[in-house]
Amino acid sequence: DERVKQVRSVKAEIQKISAEIAGRSTYEDSSTNITIDDNDLSIKKLEEYQNELHRLHDEKNERLQKVDIYICAIRDISATLETEASMIITKIHPSLNDLYGISKNISDDILKKLNATVVSMEEEKKRRLQMIHHLGRELTNLWNLMDASYE
Repeated sequence: DERVKQVRSVKAEIQKISAEIAGRSTYEDSSTNITIDDNDLSIKKLEEYQNELHRLHDEKNERLQKVDIYICAIRDISATLETEASMIITKIHPSLNDLYGISKNISDDILKKLNATVVSMEEEKKRRLQMIHHLGRELTNLWNLMDASYE
């Protein structure tokens, strides 16, 4: 029956995206594991499943955007700090490195790790800037003590 195929397909996609959001990398792409009872075959129930699927797609896209924003921030700060962004990103989770060609882990845990990494890198950048300012003041003081011009 066509309705059974539709419901099975939508429920399989719901399970797949739910697994991605939860950070489970192993998802059995077998729609035969999905149980469907007679209540699932109503048009109203199918619409509910489709609405749930739409909501999950939106959440997945939002999480992917957040991951991309964090990765861009890590790359930008890494360029300033002269660190290897790719290694930092892969250390958080290998799926975040585009070189591996696997779908990105978008779980809450990964988002927290990305945020913590960006915060840590920003603190390191701030610490280094403070050190440069301090060294600049010290150098100015030394020049003044030597009564030398800045040329």
